[in-house]
Amino acid sequence: TYPATQLQFVRATAGPLLSNGAVQAAVSTPGTLIIGGTHLGATPGANGSGVVLTLEFNALAAGSGSFAFTRNSALNSTGAAVPGLNWLAGSVTVTK
Repeated sequence: TYPATQLQFVRATAGPLLSNGAVQAAVSTPGTLIIGGTHLGATPGANGSGVVLTLEFNALAAGSGSFAFTRNSALNSTGAAVPGLNWLAGSVTVTK
């Protein structure tokens, strides 16, 4: 989730860790995104640490809010959960 009063979602782009992959993102309700990233076909999966994706927002109004992750998961090429991942929330302050 993100603070929809302060931010408007623009796009999601694949980061270096998904260099040959794809990212899709859609606003399901204001302030809630559904995001998916993948490597398709005979492409080796990601390995190591790094940026998976970048989310871009436009500032709408001054104020503060928080980002949170829910129902998040990461799966390997066999569909098994990837162990040892950290999902970090954050906050934003917009000044206009």
